[in-house]
Amino acid sequence: MKPSLLIPVLLVLAVVGVYGASLGYGFVGFDDPDYVTANPIVQRGLSADGVKWAFTTHAAQNWHPLTWLSLMLDAQLFGATSARGFHLTNLLLHALNCLLLFWLLRALTGATWRSGLAAALLALHPLHVESVAWIAERKDVLSLAFALGATLAWTRWARRGRWRDYALALALLALGLMAKQMLVTLPALWLLLELWPLGRLHDPAARGRTALATLPGFALSAGAIALTLAAQTRRATLLPLDDRLANAVVSLARYLGKLVWPHPLSALYPHPAMNGGVPLASWQAPAAVALLAAISVAVWRFRRVPALPVGWLWFLVAMLPVIGIVQVGEQAMADRYAYLPFIGLYVAIVWGVAALLEHAGGRGREPVLVLVALALIALGATAHARAGAWRDGITLGESARAVEPVHPKMLYNLGIAYAEANRLPEAAGSFAAAITIAPDYAKAYNNLGQTYEAMGKLDAARGAYQVAVAKDPDFALARVNLSRLLARQGDLDGAIEQRRRAVALQPDDPAGHNNLGGLLAQAGRLEEAVAQFRAALALDPANPDARKNLNLALRMLGSPDAKP
Repeated sequence: MKPSLLIPVLLVLAVVGVYGASLGYGFVGFDDPDYVTANPIVQRGLSADGVKWAFTTHAAQNWHPLTWLSLMLDAQLFGATSARGFHLTNLLLHALNCLLLFWLLRALTGATWRSGLAAALLALHPLHVESVAWIAERKDVLSLAFALGATLAWTRWARRGRWRDYALALALLALGLMAKQMLVTLPALWLLLELWPLGRLHDPAARGRTALATLPGFALSAGAIALTLAAQTRRATLLPLDDRLANAVVSLARYLGKLVWPHPLSALYPHPAMNGGVPLASWQAPAAVALLAAISVAVWRFRRVPALPVGWLWFLVAMLPVIGIVQVGEQAMADRYAYLPFIGLYVAIVWGVAALLEHAGGRGREPVLVLVALALIALGATAHARAGAWRDGITLGESARAVEPVHPKMLYNLGIAYAEANRLPEAAGSFAAAITIAPDYAKAYNNLGQTYEAMGKLDAARGAYQVAVAKDPDFALARVNLSRLLARQGDLDGAIEQRRRAVALQPDDPAGHNNLGGLLAQAGRLEEAVAQFRAALALDPANPDARKNLNLALRMLGSPDAKP
């Protein structure tokens, strides 16, 4: 079989070998509820209302309508209750991305085996497991497919000058940005390819036209940046700039370390300046800067192998949106962020080693090939094992708990998974561990209270709920839980007060008004109860519970408005 046919077959087999078992995995409690399991619009499948919602919502703190639509399509085709179809789509998209990268590099350079090896690294590297095995990260695999397709179209336009290819490149870029805004640097990456291997920026006559051609792409990226910032309505507490810069350079160094030695891996790495993180030592940021500077000097020194500086710059430029200088979230870094940027490093490594062998006149070729084969096998085996961490919420949480430092959110999610499996003592322990790391974690206190209540430890549950509302006075659910428990313990006045404050926080919730009315009726405050039942019916005229409760309260008052 010709290499141009054999390599795609091997790439697909490699992806299936690493990720095939994921078709038997379930959903996890880490963002999957927001994207699928607790999202009624996605669960309904494709619909006109769903399409409108996808383009207008900022749910999950992002604007990515094509990601929403792809998840709706999966729910339509495979059903929303089974994770198999969602995992299958992620697997197929990852396989497609590996093929697209092979075809792109081969079209750019004409080097078949080198292109195949770079694509194999994308297929097998363990740092990409998160992008493939996590259903909520559909945006990664979907956006990269559009990015590579757009870059293929850009390459065809650069080589043939057909404007339909240029228009296709911009259209695919726009679609990719609607899947994930991390692609905002793609026009800059096109300019890097114009340096090598396209080479048009070396031609003074073509340089201006080529740079000008990227301006519409940069305009699309600017629009995507604005939409992303608008969607981030709940941003993490903004850290000082020096903390953000220090974490950025140290994280870049850590990405390079995980490129070579991808262990240990976690779903969430705590920021060193936030809860759960280990503050950076005074030497770490300067050492990271020295490492990055040394690599930059080295690739410039060997710029006669242009893949080295282009690949290195690809990595640095593609990382800019997610390195934390513009802070979004509480993570220091994330495995999924390497999906696009590492392509540059794969190119630099493969073409750099090939240039070294050519310089040596082919000597040492056989040992290098053996090492490459062993490295691919090791990467594939490690990726397969890492994919198993995404089997379910408990497995994911326990794998994250084994990596120090532990992010309190992962302990919180693990506690939820334990509770859903009715492993209540373990759930309580996990919530307590999250609180130990993050003492102001009101949601963890609330869930700890729910767990204690399910275990019959009512006084402990009451204390946990009280701390939750003290930590976050606007936490309506914690007040509802505290109200229910106070009523259960006979403290009706306390229950009414907590429920009243919950209703003030959520005045448009008919169930809240109805439940407050029920407590008031139990306390004999029937006129106040009637007012709450009527408020519930004003919000939801078809609410049968509120209608029944209102009529009962009116009859007890002897009102002529009471209905049988």
